[in-house]
Amino acid sequence: VADRVYFGGTEEPWTPHQWEVAVGTLREAHRLSVAQGAEFLVVYVPRKFRVYREFLAISPGASIAAWTINDLPQALGDWCAQNGMSFVDTTPRLREVAARGEHPYFVDDVHWNALGHATAAAVVIDFLRSARMFPFASDNGLERRADVAPAVRQSTAQGREVLGTGSGVSR
Repeated sequence: VADRVYFGGTEEPWTPHQWEVAVGTLREAHRLSVAQGAEFLVVYVPRKFRVYREFLAISPGASIAAWTINDLPQALGDWCAQNGMSFVDTTPRLREVAARGEHPYFVDDVHWNALGHATAAAVVIDFLRSARMFPFASDNGLERRADVAPAVRQSTAQGREVLGTGSGVSR
């Protein structure tokens, strides 16, 4: 991983108001989807620090040493299960990518890069297949290929970010 990475900020516990707004929005989106005969899937997109934290060498006394991780993925997953909604968390697969020394997020930004998007898409496709939520008989061009990740790494290296140990941004 790069020597310096921008994380944005820590995760605070959600307030009751934030939780009610979020679940109220999800309830309504679910209701509208079902009314149209559509499937509904909640996909958890983790903050960058949640993905990278176990791979960081944090200097003693650094402010980031006090940052916390909330229980949002677990709480949201439990709530979705209790309310009959499908849920998938992209965190574990994004951590696998970071564990290999690759960056699923831009180094100087809190957003996914092409590798992060490809990783999350693979998680969602795997879930849709396993839950039989999408007609994958012919995969409609969504077939996962073993050569996707190298192509993504190459395109991001030529574009905005160079991946791997000691990587940085080449904007």
